[in-house]
Amino acid sequence: MYEESMNFPEEALIKSFDRPVLSSVEGHERNQPDQSFPNGRNCGSSQPGAGLQINSDSAPPRFRHVLLRIVSRLVPGLLMASWMSLAADHAFALDSDSKQPIYIEANTATYDEKKGETVYTGDVKATQGSLEVRGDQMTVYQKGGATEKIIVTGDPTRLKQTPEGGKEDIHGTSQRADYFPDTGILILYDKALVWQGQNSTASDIIEYDTKNGLFTAGSPNTGSKRVHVKMQPKEKSK
Repeated sequence: MYEESMNFPEEALIKSFDRPVLSSVEGHERNQPDQSFPNGRNCGSSQPGAGLQINSDSAPPRFRHVLLRIVSRLVPGLLMASWMSLAADHAFALDSDSKQPIYIEANTATYDEKKGETVYTGDVKATQGSLEVRGDQMTVYQKGGATEKIIVTGDPTRLKQTPEGGKEDIHGTSQRADYFPDTGILILYDKALVWQGQNSTASDIIEYDTKNGLFTAGSPNTGSKRVHVKMQPKEKSK
């Protein structure tokens, strides 16, 4: 039925992390900082993997948003009819995730107050509840104290979230992920892949509307780049 069958690993691509979370972006339960965070200066540790500690008095404005909330009920904008069975088997992510503080860990961080940009680099990890996001670099853009856009890049960028109802974890990978807090839109670019168990969707572009639970793969401008879907049939109960 489909142009090709794609087999993706069921195991999580995001391994467990031994390092403690060092920074609470939401401002809840912050660790005591051991170094200042002067504007426009690099405040990372000189030792790789040492992590980042942010001074709550001089850190960038708090990020009042959900960093990357992966929608687990996949209701495609394209190929909707053929994906209904896939969407029905998914559940929304844990409702408590959006109420949790966001923690960011990285080797270095640079804040430019004039531009309203904060750049985290070096094995960047962001967590909020059950949601985990990992990449090589994360850039946060702010204007007037509000976060306009977050860009995460990596080779690849890895996403993981636990849905409600005891469902299997949701995973995603891409080379870049753009998130717009105001609209709740999350766009995965370049080798984008989302899967849960043995069901998967792959495309050059995958877009999530995190507020309305809508999912769209591909675009009219992708040309020969196709959307690939794999749906594992359910075993009949005996």
